[in-house]
Amino acid sequence: SLSLFIRNPYSFYQERLLKIKNDMNWERQFNAMEKGTLMHQVLESLYTPYLNKELKENNYDKMLNILHKTLEEKSQNLNTTKHFLYGKNKLTINIIEKILEKFIIDEKTRVKKGDKIKILALEHKFQKTIYVKSLNKEINFRGTVDRIDISNDVLRFIDYKTGKVIDSDMMFKEWTEVRTNIKKSPLFQVLMYASFLKDDFCNKKTIAGVIPLKSFKNDFIPASVRINLKQKNILEIDLDSKTCFENELFELMKEIFDPSTPFKNR
Repeated sequence: SLSLFIRNPYSFYQERLLKIKNDMNWERQFNAMEKGTLMHQVLESLYTPYLNKELKENNYDKMLNILHKTLEEKSQNLNTTKHFLYGKNKLTINIIEKILEKFIIDEKTRVKKGDKIKILALEHKFQKTIYVKSLNKEINFRGTVDRIDISNDVLRFIDYKTGKVIDSDMMFKEWTEVRTNIKKSPLFQVLMYASFLKDDFCNKKTIAGVIPLKSFKNDFIPASVRINLKQKNILEIDLDSKTCFENELFELMKEIFDPSTPFKNR
């Protein structure tokens, strides 16, 4: 919801406050939301048996063996009114399968080369109550983190993105960008997850980022601080960065709750 507000305050007002839903999709083809839901569900199903275990090569082999079957099952359960196994939908499912297959193989290759990966949570729902001093009220924040893992002793908060996200979207120079730049909404989202939940998962080093699943280039993109045009540093979620992010979050809350600030289209 907050990402939606950053992208377009008026859409936030319509969808979250007035509860006006977008027109229902009566087409017989996948829409973007269904594609995203399907990919999330398949990954959750494949990885769940290996929660809190250090992943091994043969775990990925088992996932690859059941990928096709899992994808078909989840697509049929998603919406029984659509013929997902025919025509353009069949082609879409084939592409999704290839994208997920590459993602699993790439991660398997990392493990084969010596990387250590342990998944702590999938589709992790949370709720945090935060006192916002400038509003003199407590705000309940809730959300769902797609994946929380430890990769080579680094705690990672990860959001799968089935829309277009590129490296520059996850990079900033000034903290105000995470609140005011509409292209930085994926960055805002993962920083909120990490800031709220870091202390729930005790670990020395913590980072946050996204895994784009729109194309075959689906490497993890971490939140980073831009040093110059050619240099960046991965942002570590520590006390300083948590404080800086919360300052931006509270400014966003002030804007949302300010009756003199209209909800406008961006």
